[in-house]
Amino acid sequence: LSFTLANVIRAFKLRAGKYYLNSVVIAACTAVLGVSISFMTAYLSARMKSKLSRFLHLSTMTSAAIPGMVLGLSYVLAFNKTPIYGTIIVLVLVNIMHFIASPYLMIYNSLSKINENLEDVAQSLGISRMQMLLSVFVPSTLPTIIEMYSYYFVNAMITISAVSFLVSFRTMPLSLMIPQLESQSFIEGTALISLLILWFGIGETSKLIVIVLASVFPMYLNISKGFRECDRKLEEVGKTLGFSPFQIFVRICLPYAREDILVGLRTGLGYCWRALIGAEMFAAASGLGYTIVYAQQMSRSDKVLIGIFLIGFIGCVSDALFSLLIRRVCVGGVKHD
Repeated sequence: LSFTLANVIRAFKLRAGKYYLNSVVIAACTAVLGVSISFMTAYLSARMKSKLSRFLHLSTMTSAAIPGMVLGLSYVLAFNKTPIYGTIIVLVLVNIMHFIASPYLMIYNSLSKINENLEDVAQSLGISRMQMLLSVFVPSTLPTIIEMYSYYFVNAMITISAVSFLVSFRTMPLSLMIPQLESQSFIEGTALISLLILWFGIGETSKLIVIVLASVFPMYLNISKGFRECDRKLEEVGKTLGFSPFQIFVRICLPYAREDILVGLRTGLGYCWRALIGAEMFAAASGLGYTIVYAQQMSRSDKVLIGIFLIGFIGCVSDALFSLLIRRVCVGGVKHD
């Protein structure tokens, strides 16, 4: 065995460099616009209580339960005959909608923790909302904004399901080279999926591995954010009262990070559901994902559409039930108003 760049060179000969550039442009635009939209939506929901803010909150959360494939197909139907169809613009839009739930909840919780009387004080001093936004809220939540940007960028770089129906040859991202590499028997390019199926077989284990890989990152981001924002002064008070490290964790850190933990679990539920459908398409012999792929091969478009509808419906219902469970089990849960 020896070190070689032959496979890398071979990939670039298949226009990997062009596709990589497309991926970077799409990911960067998604991150910038996604952070801006998520921040403003969260600000309206968390700091300006109204019927509109509740509608924005529920609309944003709905995307967490809808798989990328369903979003992609809906965008095909919505933008099929428009000038932006097949351009980078529609790819950025679908990526933002696909990933907005987790960044939105991250910044929503951060904004909710800021003193709720700040706007009233600013109004009495003649300070505009825009000044407060730029001078107080943005600097106070800057670490969360950076995490949001990285979340959008990384996920937009690697996503396949949401954009696979919307790309053209000119705007194809690097992630969609996988089918092309597979069709050309470029085994090295699809090694990860092949190894997963080889090691764990086509069954429950391989599906679980894919689901865990898909849901760990958004859950970790939210949960780590909750513990990181825990007030150090409270920990010092705990030490002064003679609390052990375990007691500080259980009685101070855990309650303080409760909202972010619940947000992580809720977001993880949506990603688990979407990953389950994707895993069933490639590494299973049963399930909704497998049924849709099989129906597509048999040219049964009616079963494909029914399967897509069921995926979206079950995802929305499960998200609503989990939200209701949070409110019942916890005292108020992660409240919106």
